[in-house]
Amino acid sequence: MNEINDNNESNFPTFRNTPRNISRGIRWLWRKTWKFSVALLILLIIAHMIINFIAGRRLEAELKKIRDAGAPLTLTEAASPKVPDAENAATYIRKLSRKWGNHISHHRE
Repeated sequence: MNEINDNNESNFPTFRNTPRNISRGIRWLWRKTWKFSVALLILLIIAHMIINFIAGRRLEAELKKIRDAGAPLTLTEAASPKVPDAENAATYIRKLSRKWGNHISHHRE
């Protein structure tokens, strides 16, 4: 039979020491691998900078080809030219809507 100790505790494992053991393991692992981790981080930063530089040069080359072909690259370049008011139907529509809008509102009252 299972007997209970005098301290009123059972023999069931409670894992009370686990956090301390885990923190010891993490500290041990960090002491063993911090130099490698720092070197890897520096290597990854350098690799990122090199890849970013190469990709930037390739992008600029492609954009230059597009500019040389005369294609628009920005929304400002792609926008249609402004239509003069004499040829723009929107100005006449605005004038009519103001005129008819006032006329209609007087009849509603």
